[in-house]
Parts: sequence; structure tokens; C-alpha cells
Amino acid sequence: MTKTRVSISIDSEILSKLDRQVDNVTILSRSEAIEKIIDKHVSKNKKCVILAGGQLESIYVKDSKIFKPLVNLANNLTLIEDMIQKVSKAGYQHVFIVGPREVLSEIYKIVGEGKELHIEYIEEKETLGSAKTLAHIRDHVKSHFLFMPCDHYFELDLEALEKFHKINKGTVTLAVYSGRKYAWDKSSIVDMEGNLITNYEEEPKENKTF
Repeated sequence: MTKTRVSISIDSEILSKLDRQVDNVTILSRSEAIEKIIDKHVSKNKKCVILAGGQLESIYVKDSKIFKPLVNLANNLTLIEDMIQKVSKAGYQHVFIVGPREVLSEIYKIVGEGKELHIEYIEEKETLGSAKTLAHIRDHVKSHFLFMPCDHYFELDLEALEKFHKINKGTVTLAVYSGRKYAWDKSSIVDMEGNLITNYEEEPKENKTF
């Protein structure tokens, strides 16, 4: 990781407390102590919301008799474990999982309350659509956050996505996968002008040619 030298002014009493953090074992210098404290504070404020709501049938795999977040991947992790691992690696320290009790209880058996980050479960008692499900975390999240569905596998760079979002100052930044095969009744159409999304149509009823 590239280091950049900076000059800052700190209250003498705070500096004295900071110096006591330097134990020459886990923290070797003032600079390292400051870096660890800032990193911990910034990561603590990064929040992720995983949506596990909606109709149970939509995220249930009948053949395997499990919910999609619990599907096993080639890396010997379940889908939800893989998601949590990637979110943690990107610096997110607080994850909210929103959904019906049946799904949440099964996810809890796998990831619990988290190890490298804190996981909080919020029950959706009535199915009212994604927007209403997302409204459940309104009192828990007061700034920008990462949002993802519980049944999507991804390999994108979450840190790069966050950086792009901040640089472009958009209200929402949407990661879109174009895919190679299309089924009009299962795909979505995204109209764009440069990086700006001008229209989004989910599962169009009519085929469209561009």
C-alpha cells in the first residue's frame, strides 16, 4: 500500500493518549497508531444492506430444498458467506440483512452475527416489494451505503465501485452486468447516456431491438 506523508495538528492531551497506543508490538509508531484509528473509524461507518426479502418462492431452490443464499459455490463457501467475505474485504464493518424470518434464520445458522464485521438482522413481516423492504433500514443508515440482493454472485471490485460513486456524486450508482444470453421475460433494459442511466425497465413485456 502506498504511503503519503501528511502534516496535522493534534491537541497535546490527545497526542499523549495516542502515544500510549504505541506498544512496539502491534503498533510501532505514532503514524501507525493514527492510521489504524482512522481506518477503524472510516470502516465502522461503511454499511452494507443485503436484501433477502420478497416472496419465498422467488429465492427458494426446489431441487436442493434450500434458499439461494445458502447455495454452495465452487470455493467451498455458501453464496452468503462469499458475499460477506467480499464485503468485509472492501472495508464494510456493519451489514444489515433484511428479509422474512424463514430466510433470516437459515442465514443466521451459517454466518451468525459475523466475525470480521457485525451482522444485524431485520425481519420483513409483510412482502411489499423491494422499496418497502429497503425502508426497514431507514432508521439505521443515515449516509451512503452498499446495497445488494442476497441471491446474486458477483466478482466486481466493491472499493472501485464506491470510489466511482463518490467521484461522480450520483444519487445512486448501479452495477450492471450485460450478460451473453438474453430472455426478454427475465432480463432488464438499461438506457444510458455515457455513465448516466436515463431509463430502467425490468422484465419488459415486449421484445426491443436496438
